[in-house]
Amino acid sequence: MVARAFRSLAIASSIIVACSGSVLAAEWSVNIYNLDLTIDKENALVTEEVECQADGNYVVTSPEGDYWENIEGGLEDVKIAARYTWSWEGGQAREMGADNRQRANWVNPGAHQVEVRLDVEVRRNNDLVASGSTTQSVWVTIVEDYKPHARVAPDGADFVKINWNNEVGLGQQLTFGLADCHDEDLFDGVPVDDGIAEEKTHWTITGADAKQADGAKVQWTAKTEQKTTLAIRIDDVGMVDDDPVTDGTPLTLTVLKPAGEKTSWGGWLEEEPTVGQWDVTLLPESVYFTGIAVAEQDGGGGQDTAHFADSQYDPQDKVQVRGPWDIIEGNAFDEPDCVGWPSDYVTYYRHYSLPYVPVDPDLKERVCKFVLSQHMYVVIAGGDNVKYVENTLEAGFTETRVYSKRAGQPPQWRDWP
Repeated sequence: MVARAFRSLAIASSIIVACSGSVLAAEWSVNIYNLDLTIDKENALVTEEVECQADGNYVVTSPEGDYWENIEGGLEDVKIAARYTWSWEGGQAREMGADNRQRANWVNPGAHQVEVRLDVEVRRNNDLVASGSTTQSVWVTIVEDYKPHARVAPDGADFVKINWNNEVGLGQQLTFGLADCHDEDLFDGVPVDDGIAEEKTHWTITGADAKQADGAKVQWTAKTEQKTTLAIRIDDVGMVDDDPVTDGTPLTLTVLKPAGEKTSWGGWLEEEPTVGQWDVTLLPESVYFTGIAVAEQDGGGGQDTAHFADSQYDPQDKVQVRGPWDIIEGNAFDEPDCVGWPSDYVTYYRHYSLPYVPVDPDLKERVCKFVLSQHMYVVIAGGDNVKYVENTLEAGFTETRVYSKRAGQPPQWRDWP
């Protein structure tokens, strides 16, 4: 018994009649209908990519009166296969095969025909029991463009560093190349991703970080918060009839520094249980800051209420500056920002300072603490670091507890020891 995809008789009748005008046959049959072929450009330049898409429908009927619509593959001992075959008049298909989507470039100008044939075969126990085919065609008009052309585009994986609004994070280092390149005397008829010869491309980058360069690619660092435009001029010296210099399509970017930080509690440091860890993410999330580095500096005016003149420890009234943080995926710091007193400081000052400080009116107990000003900067390779936010860091202890606090977040307390 053959496994079948059953439809109601009313639906089956309406489809078969609409397709062929026939009644249910006493043998296997294939009815193909509505083969539609579309192209994304009816007019295109030489070497410009044209994409075609074909959509066809078919119905297979069995001697028992059952039918299947647009099924590819097997139904137990029944095999149904549909294949699109493409024909390009003067075109170079870059993807060959039975796919219903194809892309091509044309070498020669003029009107060209694209044709697709849909073949459907039905086999039962490997015997061909029915088949059908139909074709459809469209025309595309190709014109020659005797000017060299290209547009500025981020190179390779650097495209992720630019968001949908053409915004890029301060401190990013990017490489730009050329896309959609063609030049009549050099590269007609080859894929559009082949570049123009290096010595023929001149780059001009405007703004505070302006530079000029020659070559197929240019490297640039976003050092200043600003708008900047990357423009190219392509020198085509090989053709008498060509314009000697052609402007390519530029790319304008807006460079943004972080608008602030998102701070969240990350738990207590395992090796130093009186020091809190804070996870930090750069904002806004819509701007890609991954790959840059940020650093801290002391902002001055810090306070240490535990320190006294003959203390064995230096006052904790300045940010203990650590090395830069690398920004990883999700705009996150690669390591937490640690805020707190070392445990030996807590033990020492609980004995020598805590009994002599006033009682905190809110906590109703004595507290020693430091309060520091932390200034955060984007690290600029080959330039001056740029400040993007100022934070307050605070940590303290009572007779039985310690706490850590960063950037306006609620203090995190724990009993220690």
